Amino acid sequence: MKFNRINWRSVYKRLEIKQIELIKAYPENNMELVKHIQILILKDFRTTAIAVRRVYINVALPLRGLMGKL
Repeated sequence: MKFNRINWRSVYKRLEIKQIELIKAYPENNMELVKHIQILILKDFRTTAIAVRRVYINVALPLRGLMGKL
């Protein structure tokens, strides 16, 4: 899958749904479900793509402007 072809709205929506499930499971002391949801979030390609995108936006884009000035 190409990075620029990812539907970011759906990716963020899916992450938000998983985070809400996590928040609901924690007060119920359902630690098995909490751990399962955490693993799903960590191993999901879409959440990895979000992390890469954040690094790219925060690190690579500002450096790209700097390189033109050197």
